[in-house]
Amino acid sequence: MVRMISVSDEVYEMLTKRKGNFSYSEVIKNSLEEGKGDISKFFGILSDKKRAREWKREVQEGREGGWPEER
Repeated sequence: MVRMISVSDEVYEMLTKRKGNFSYSEVIKNSLEEGKGDISKFFGILSDKKRAREWKREVQEGREGGWPEER
């Protein structure tokens, strides 16, 4: 079954750059699937205690009134 969707010019350009010999459907499907599956890439991400404390502080600041780069 075929469906028609609309995308912005910016998204169309991004898809076209990735397309190569693939269909737009394949490019969209692959892009959507990239974030699923193997979570092992996150193992040990907070093993650096100093960096973990920095992230915690940044999250707390973000909850209190915006992220540092937004101020």
